[in-house]
Amino acid sequence: MARGAIAYDRDDSRHPTLVPDRLTGDDVWYVQVLFPDGRIDHVGVFRDKLEVRDWIAQNSAAWLADYERRRMNDRWDRVASAGKVLVAN
Repeated sequence: MARGAIAYDRDDSRHPTLVPDRLTGDDVWYVQVLFPDGRIDHVGVFRDKLEVRDWIAQNSAAWLADYERRRMNDRWDRVASAGKVLVAN
């Protein structure tokens, strides 16, 4: 886990880690999302590190729930499009 990272009380091998970070050469802050598969994404635009930490504390649980819901929907769509879903009447 990255130094100073803020993680969820979950299995870190399956869930993203959120880290306050700043754009190089700029005073713009954002939440860096470190995914277990190595992908990195960015959430929001903030004035300072404190604002990022506040967002993580207040909004990250809802953001993670939405992320997991989208991930499961994407997985379901891939399985359905492969014709592997049986629908019972």
